Amino acid sequence: MQISAQSVDIFPAKDNTLYESATGALSNGSGTNLFVGNTNVSSSRRAVLQFDISSSIPVGATITSATLTMTMNQTIAGPTNVSLHTLTADWGEGSSVAGGGQGGGGASQPNDATWIHRFFSSTNWATPGGDFTSTASATTSVAGAGVYSWTSAQLTTDVQAWFANPSNNFGWIAIGNEATNPTAKRFASREAGSSTAPKLTVTYTVPCVEPDVPTLSAPSTSICPGQSATITVNGNLNDATSWRLYSGTCGGTLVSSNATGVFSVSPATTTNYFVRGEGGCTTPGACATITITVLTPDVASLSYPGGSAYCSNDPDISPVITGTQGGSYSSTPAGLGLNPNTGLVSPSVSSAGTYSITYTSPGACPATSSISVTILPSFDQTIPVNLCEGDSLVLGTQVLKTAGTFTELFSSKDGCDSTVTVNLTFSPGFVRNTDITVCQGDTVFLGTQVLTSTGTYVEVFPSTTGGCDTTETLVLTVAQPVNGTDAITLCPDEIYQFGTQIIDGAGTFTEVFATVDGCDSTIVLTVTEAVVDTSVTLVDGNTARANTVDASFQWIDCATNLPVSGATMQEFTPVMAGSFAVIVSQEGCSDTSSCYTLSGTDAIDQAFQATIRLSPNPTTGVLKLDLGNSFQQVTLQVMNLQGQLLQLSGNSSGQTYDLDLSGLPAGLYLLHVVADEKVAVIRVRKE
Repeated sequence: MQISAQSVDIFPAKDNTLYESATGALSNGSGTNLFVGNTNVSSSRRAVLQFDISSSIPVGATITSATLTMTMNQTIAGPTNVSLHTLTADWGEGSSVAGGGQGGGGASQPNDATWIHRFFSSTNWATPGGDFTSTASATTSVAGAGVYSWTSAQLTTDVQAWFANPSNNFGWIAIGNEATNPTAKRFASREAGSSTAPKLTVTYTVPCVEPDVPTLSAPSTSICPGQSATITVNGNLNDATSWRLYSGTCGGTLVSSNATGVFSVSPATTTNYFVRGEGGCTTPGACATITITVLTPDVASLSYPGGSAYCSNDPDISPVITGTQGGSYSSTPAGLGLNPNTGLVSPSVSSAGTYSITYTSPGACPATSSISVTILPSFDQTIPVNLCEGDSLVLGTQVLKTAGTFTELFSSKDGCDSTVTVNLTFSPGFVRNTDITVCQGDTVFLGTQVLTSTGTYVEVFPSTTGGCDTTETLVLTVAQPVNGTDAITLCPDEIYQFGTQIIDGAGTFTEVFATVDGCDSTIVLTVTEAVVDTSVTLVDGNTARANTVDASFQWIDCATNLPVSGATMQEFTPVMAGSFAVIVSQEGCSDTSSCYTLSGTDAIDQAFQATIRLSPNPTTGVLKLDLGNSFQQVTLQVMNLQGQLLQLSGNSSGQTYDLDLSGLPAGLYLLHVVADEKVAVIRVRKE
């Protein structure tokens, strides 16, 4: 097994400065600098750093060296040693930031590491100033501003231990000269940016992972000469760089290599192929193998006996196959009568023309053979012929004068005989029957005849095109005009359409109509106008009576032109004063009287009625009623205009009311209001 050496630069996961303070009130968790050593007043500073080792180095690696590099950017003393010690307890980095040059620290924030606290302000160090091992892991003398490194076998051991057990990785504490003062040194923290931040460079080795011994597959391991096969490698390269394809033996003749594991091969003969992963740190090992077999192709030749040209009336032709038998046949273009399984050609069902016939053998590597075949026309046909009686037909050497079926053999220019069959019939001539209807006074011409009356007429027409004569029989009908009279009665205001005329009154009218035969007919219409008696007698100032009898009546409110519900009697007395008329219907006609003013039966308090507010009016359901004042005893009645009670609200006291009229049909109603001794009647319209 080979080993691969690699290195990685790791920046701190967290860093901070512990400022000596009895209360732990100072820290610099998010500041850009770290401090070690004493200040002018003998106040110590210590830097803490922690690196995430396990996330940066692959599992199974061995740490071979480790070096910590830090950039010192300010000093108040000459050369002094700075040592790294492993911390033995976890600590925190909060959001504190010191002001100015940051040497004085800033106010500690939650989870900050301080001189007293591991996590401000809930968890303390066991020993103020940090919990760490007494033996230094590495020491470096730090003088003027610059970049300094710490490395040692113990430092490498620290990193390897943290890699093996990440839960024990608490990092290092950097301690300067605290015996004298001033000795403080300032280093850039991780917040200063990657160019100056502390950096841990770790070198390590990892075992090289050998490639899998793959499995090989191909859609088909048998191919025909000239074809190719695709070999697919199934397995992992691991640390190898490519798959290599050999022929002959494993590691023999190199055919191809790639990292995809897909190879296309076109062997001329059956070949064994070998594949293994190689390259990188790996050692060539065992191969997978696959055999691509090159099949032996079929050999076949197609021919037809008797040459390549055949008459369309020749018998069917069977093919001759030399070589592999049992294949299939095809032809181009369309039109050849070819059996695709046997290759049998049937000229009698083929169209004349030249065709290419191809035979394909049935093997895995089929052979094809093509031949050209021409079908010559023979013009065999059967012709029906109809002659007029007395005519004759010449068919080859035959003169035909009687009905029957006759055959004659002809030779074509290509040497193919043609048989013509004639089915001969004779016709006595053409017969045509015609029916015609005309109006009286019209004239019909039939050949030399001029026809004006009903009857059956015959005319013979000689043929002008060499055909048979035509005999036409004409049945002629002369239609008589239909004249008549009619009478109707119109109701008042009714109109009637008579042909092209609009009639709205009495009189005699004449109109000419076309009959179903197309002949004119004259109709005389007598129109009379019905009279409906709409006169009314006022019995008194509150009652009206229609004068006519044997009729039906409907009284209406002239203010709305709506019918008064239930007012269908000859005599009418309204509850409320208004203008009213009556619609009189008699013998299918209706007419409306003039409007008459009636005083009504209710004694209305006009002043009280003027204070009442009713909405909405018209309404589709609920009415809101406001009487203007509150009353001790209120009765609400909904009536029709004749005073018939339709809906009653019992006695109550109050000022506002809701009336639900949704159960009443659309129409005009009276709301009768009795409040204490006051009476009001209001028209309400329901929609």
